[in-house]
Amino acid sequence: MKMLNTKGIATIALFVMTAGVICNAATVQEAYELRLGGNADAALEMLEQTVATEPGNAEAWYELARTKIHIGLGNPQTMMEAMKEAQTVAETAAKIEPDNLIYAIFKSKACGTGAYIALHQDGPNAKETVQRALDAYEQVLQLKPDYHEAKLALVEFLNWLPPEKGGDLDKAEKYTKELEKADAVFGAQARELMMPEGSDLIAFWQKVLAQHPDNADVLDRLGKACFYEDKPEQGIEYLKKAIQLDAGKNTLHLDIARYYMYQAMQDQSKLEALAPKMEEAYLAYLESKPAPVIPMRAYAKFSLGRIKSHMGDTEPANKLREKANALDPNCSKASGIPDQNLYIPPDQIPHGFVYFSRPF
Repeated sequence: MKMLNTKGIATIALFVMTAGVICNAATVQEAYELRLGGNADAALEMLEQTVATEPGNAEAWYELARTKIHIGLGNPQTMMEAMKEAQTVAETAAKIEPDNLIYAIFKSKACGTGAYIALHQDGPNAKETVQRALDAYEQVLQLKPDYHEAKLALVEFLNWLPPEKGGDLDKAEKYTKELEKADAVFGAQARELMMPEGSDLIAFWQKVLAQHPDNADVLDRLGKACFYEDKPEQGIEYLKKAIQLDAGKNTLHLDIARYYMYQAMQDQSKLEALAPKMEEAYLAYLESKPAPVIPMRAYAKFSLGRIKSHMGDTEPANKLREKANALDPNCSKASGIPDQNLYIPPDQIPHGFVYFSRPF
């Protein structure tokens, strides 16, 4: 009988040790693709089975957290409970692999959402929940000191909250100055958060734009500053220019729709005049390139159906909602735009910033 040489034995051993990992990664990828294809329930079942049999599989826990959030956004009655569950699951992934930046970032986002919910519910443990979020953002910075989104989140919470809930203006100012030194745009975003109420945000961002012309991120913030000062036409011009410069900013079409939606919510008499503008914005998003992923297409269609329902256009509204549910039964029913990091591949580092203290 021919004996295997040492190199052959080592190769077989390596295959045996890595085969399970490859299979696990394939399972997570399959679940991710199922969810993006509009089958989040099937993805959930697959991932729950995986973590039950492989409790040390951090990637499966991470994808399970994202799936729970996806399904939670699509089911308003159980949304809050789903977010709490997702936070626990995200923390599990980060605990298994504490040096994994992706899991640390997602944990911080989940803890941030948990803090936001606790603050709005004004629960007895709100300050503790906020501190948990602050600690999670700090942990991200320990792993990657130049992950500016985490520092910006700290500025937002520390400036936004009163001291008795965890706020700290001195610390927020410290982080703001650090961001201003490190990155002009993130620094400007931090400084905007620190500006007193009533400040001229349009003038502030126009000054930043003069220093960084044709910067899509600056145009984004300038356009939204116009929204805050009720100058939508001017704001939309800036946002459309941002989209022209960076096609990946196509969700700004949804922000335009949301601006008009909030205006109509504040004054129902404006709904009839504003509904066509909302429809135009949703359709612009659906027709944009790169094509939105299926869950986001479903979100836009469902949102448009909701507008038509409020207008009394019952049949078109029902058809749009049916199309949305056919694409993704768990598509988001929330008014806010889902965090786009829910849809990036499981091995991709999340980027981008989502405000908790303001709608845009």
